[in-house]
Amino acid sequence: MNYVSSLRGVYIKIMADLEEKGRKVENLECQMKKASEVKPEATSHIGKKRLYSEALSGNQPKRSEQKTFKLTVMCKSGHSIENMKTLVKTNMNSVDMNIGITTLECRRKGRLLIETQNKMEIETLSKTINELCGEELEALTPRRRNPRLIIYNVPDELNIENTKELIM
Repeated sequence: MNYVSSLRGVYIKIMADLEEKGRKVENLECQMKKASEVKPEATSHIGKKRLYSEALSGNQPKRSEQKTFKLTVMCKSGHSIENMKTLVKTNMNSVDMNIGITTLECRRKGRLLIETQNKMEIETLSKTINELCGEELEALTPRRRNPRLIIYNVPDELNIENTKELIM
C-alpha cells in the first residue's frame, strides 16, 4: 500500500511539472507571435500601391529622388557571390568613406550590383574596389547604350526632311 501512495505522489509531481512547462511554452509562443508581427504604421509607406487617380494627378516622386547610380562587381577568379560580398564588405569601410550604399544585390553570372544615390560615390567605390581587390574583383560602371532602329515598310514619299517635320 505504501508503494502505491508514493507512486501517486510522484505521478502528481510529474503532472504538475508538465502543466507548468506547458504554460511556459504557451507564454513563449505568444511572445514570439507578438515580436514577429509587423506593425502596419511603421511599414505603411513601404510598397504602398498608388491609386489610379493618384497616378494621373501627378503626385509622383521627384525624378532626382528616384535616380540611383549603379556599379557592377565581377569576379576574376571563381569566387561565389557570397564570398564576393564578404570581400567587398571587409576590404571597404563605407562608413569611413562617407558612402551611402542603398542596395547590395546578387545578379546573374556571378555579378554583384551596388547602388548609391550619388555619382561621385560610385566613382570612389569603383576606384577603391579596383585598388584594394584588383586581383580578385573588377568594378565596372554600366554605360548607356546607343540603340539603333530599323524601320521597315516606309512609304517612298518620306525623306529625311519630312520625317523631322513629322516627328516634331
